[in-house]
Amino acid sequence: GYEHNLLIVTSSDVDNYGKSYYGRSEVFLMSSTSNKTIAIEIKTKMDDVQWTPFKNEFILIAEHPQNITIYDGKTAEKKYLIGEYSRNIIRFSPCGSFLWCGGFGNLSGEMSFYDYANIENEDGMKGFNKDNSCRYYEWSPDGGLFVTARTYPSRQVDNGFAIYKYNGCKLYEEQNERLYQVAFRPSASGVYPPKTVSKNALAQAKPIPDQEEIAKTRYVAPHLRNKGNKKGKERKLFG
Repeated sequence: GYEHNLLIVTSSDVDNYGKSYYGRSEVFLMSSTSNKTIAIEIKTKMDDVQWTPFKNEFILIAEHPQNITIYDGKTAEKKYLIGEYSRNIIRFSPCGSFLWCGGFGNLSGEMSFYDYANIENEDGMKGFNKDNSCRYYEWSPDGGLFVTARTYPSRQVDNGFAIYKYNGCKLYEEQNERLYQVAFRPSASGVYPPKTVSKNALAQAKPIPDQEEIAKTRYVAPHLRNKGNKKGKERKLFG
């Protein structure tokens, strides 16, 4: 018969074993065809784990600094290390073609965009962008766009939203005095065919920088940007 697999996540704020400052997180893989439960080794902390939509494998972000790793969905063996980046959230596009990983909360807002079918290919699409202090993130129903937002009341200032292409390129940004919600219009499953990466999108994708390069950049709140820019080399996107 068909095998069903299940991921179980447990967590506590305190690690009674004294191995981790971040509390204790555990991930287990179970199968409908076996009584065996496989424990995924996590030495420090677990941030997120998600099944891939159309393959028997899952992605886990764990440890400190964070490792983004693909695991076999049946054996729980490591298949591929996507990278060691400051990310703590995983989102697949509805069609499963694209993978987005973001680093929010106590991280600096970095985002990675991947063509999942070619994620192990050095020439596959790997895009990058940043959206500091984002509190909301979602793929469009057709998988071609990604929206991030800073909403009220979780954010008292710098409310607004931005829309990105599936390769990470920013297409639109809007600032609001108060933004309560933003969402794509829902669509039934199967309406849109799976997307593939165009040559232009592949060429336009911004490479993912290494962590040393990112560490040199300093965060500036949106309402403080472009202050004192007398020469006008930079302009507001809208307004």
